[in-house]
Amino acid sequence: MGTGGVIRDCVGRWLFGFANFARTGDPFKAELTAVVGLRNIICETDCAEVIEACESLVSLERWQVYADLVRALKELLSRNWLISIRWIPREINKVAHTLAGWGASSSVDYVVWHKAPTFVLEAVDLDVMSSMDIV
Repeated sequence: MGTGGVIRDCVGRWLFGFANFARTGDPFKAELTAVVGLRNIICETDCAEVIEACESLVSLERWQVYADLVRALKELLSRNWLISIRWIPREINKVAHTLAGWGASSSVDYVVWHKAPTFVLEAVDLDVMSSMDIV
């Protein structure tokens, strides 16, 4: 499993990107893991189930395997920080998927890029163009 994401400023400029390799997991765990631990951000995900898990007021039975991650994320969202999670279409989330794919195939524990690596530049352009079409 790989996780990956990009942190951008308020006008969409790349601040840094990250990727990580994990020995076990699935897409839901990857999405939860990517958003835990950040503050003063808007986190965009194409995984509606993560948003549902965070907003759910009912028991965590549906997400029992991920109960610790869901609880941690809910606790972060309840703090007096500027954090919000919102759903975006998969078509404008290509950078995160490209970085996660790199993480899954690299077997490197954690990598941070302060400039967009060349292998993700096409995805950066596609995300920008797709977000203009959708907005």
